[in-house]
Amino acid sequence: MPEHGAGRKGTPLPIYVGGASGRHAPRKKPFVKRGSRSRSGDESSPPKKKGVILTERRTWNLLWALFIIAFVICMSLLSYNILSTDYEHDTNFSYIRNQEVFRTRNQLADTPIPLGADGLKNESVGQLELSFDRGIVFVIYEKLLLGAYVSVRSLRAMGCTLPIEMWYKTSETNVEHPLLRLMVEEFGVYLRLMDDPLATHFYTKLYAIFYSAFDNVLLLDADNFAVRDPNYLFDTTEFVEKGAIFWPDFWKPGNTIFNIHKNSYVWDFFGLDYVDMFEQESGQVMINRRMHYKALNVLMYYGFSLPRAHEDLRLVWGDKDLFRFAWLKSKSSFYMTPRPPGSAGTKHPDYDLFCGVTMVQHDPSGRVIFLHRNTEKLTYANNRILWTHIQQYKRTSELADYYVRGANGGKVFPQFKRCFGKDVHYEKLFTLKPMSAFPFENLEDDLLRFAAAGAEVLRLDGYQEKDSEDNAEGNKGEAQEEKKE
Repeated sequence: MPEHGAGRKGTPLPIYVGGASGRHAPRKKPFVKRGSRSRSGDESSPPKKKGVILTERRTWNLLWALFIIAFVICMSLLSYNILSTDYEHDTNFSYIRNQEVFRTRNQLADTPIPLGADGLKNESVGQLELSFDRGIVFVIYEKLLLGAYVSVRSLRAMGCTLPIEMWYKTSETNVEHPLLRLMVEEFGVYLRLMDDPLATHFYTKLYAIFYSAFDNVLLLDADNFAVRDPNYLFDTTEFVEKGAIFWPDFWKPGNTIFNIHKNSYVWDFFGLDYVDMFEQESGQVMINRRMHYKALNVLMYYGFSLPRAHEDLRLVWGDKDLFRFAWLKSKSSFYMTPRPPGSAGTKHPDYDLFCGVTMVQHDPSGRVIFLHRNTEKLTYANNRILWTHIQQYKRTSELADYYVRGANGGKVFPQFKRCFGKDVHYEKLFTLKPMSAFPFENLEDDLLRFAAAGAEVLRLDGYQEKDSEDNAEGNKGEAQEEKKE
C-alpha cells in the first residue's frame, strides 16, 4: 500500500494541516474562490484579514464611546436644565446649626465683647463683637495667608468691625501658622473647617458661602483689598431689595476670552435664555443667604454634583460665572453693578501707555470700592509699588464701546508679564488719574507695611516661607489670568 503522499498520476494528494499532530486533525474545506462552487454546492466567503477585523472592532468601539458621550451629555443637559432647580444639597441644612457649629469650633461664649476702638482687641477681651447678621468670608490655603493677613489688617485699620470667617482644609493649611494664629488671637478672625472631599479648587468658595454662619455675606478673595470699610454695602438699596450684588468682569459678548456670547453652547447647556450682559468676576460676591436659599442650592448642584460636565466641556472658567447662572436658572434677583471694571497700574513715564495689573471694582453708586490684585500677587518678595494710576471707564461713555484687552508687558513694561485694561488710545473713553487724586492714595503703602509686619512675625517665630514657591504660584495665576481677568 503506498504511503501518504504517493499515488497514481492524476490522483489528488491528501493535505494535512498542523505539523506532526496535523495528520489526525479534521480535514478543512478547501479554499474556494468567490463565484465558484464547492463540492457541496454551498457559497463560501473568503476569510477576513486580521487588519480588517481590528479596523471593524475599533470602529464599533468608537461608535460605542460616542454613544456613551452623547448619553452623558444628554443626561447632563437634563440634569442642568431640570434637576438642578429641584436639588437640595444638604437635607439636614439649618441656619441655626451652622451658627452652632461656628460657636463650637471657635469656643465662643454667648455674650460677645466689642472690638477695641483702635481696630485691635482690648487686652481683656475674648472675641470681637459678634453678630450673625452680616460678615466677611475668606477661603484660604497656606500660600494665601499673607494676602489674607494684609487684607484683615487693612480692614481693621479702616474701622471695619465685621466678623470674619476663614475657611480652610487641613490638607492645605496648618492652623498653627503664625499669621493665622495672630489673626484669630488679635483681629477677630474665626476659623471654619471644610471637610467635604468635593470642596476643591474654585468650589471651596461655594461651600464657604453655603455653610457660613452669617445670614448676609461678603465673600472676598484673599488678594482683593477694600479701599474703605465695606460694611455700608449691606445697607445699600440694591442689596436690601435684590439680596445679591455681583460684579462684572472685563469681558462681554463681542469681546470675550471665555467664548460666552449669543451663540455659545453654554446657554443651551444650562437651559437659559441668552442674556446680553457682562461676564461675572467672582473676586467679590454679596449674598443674603436667607433670601436666596434656592439659588444657593442650584449653585451647589453646579459645583458638587458629579460629573461636573460644565467643567469637562470647558463651558465656564471655575466659579467665575456660576453665581449668575445659578441665579438666572432659579429666577432669583441680583444686582450687577453697572460701572464696568477699571484697572490700577502703571503709566509709562514718557508715553501715553498704561499697564493695568489690578482690577478696580465699583460700588452701586460708581465709586471705587475694591482693588483686586489678581495679576501681580502680593508676596514677601513682590513688595514694590504697583499702583501709580487708576484707569476708569467714563460715566458718559456708552457701554457698547467698552473694550479692554490683556497683553504682554513686553519691552515697554518689562517688569510685568501681563497688562489688562486699555493700554493705548484710551483718552476718548477712559480717564487715567494718578493715585493722588483718590482718597485712598496711601492704601498700597499701608498694604506693604502690613505685609512687612507679617514677614517680621514669621521671622521672629522662625517660620520659613519659600518665596520661590510663592512666585511659582503667582506665575501660575498669571498664566491663568491670560484666560481669565
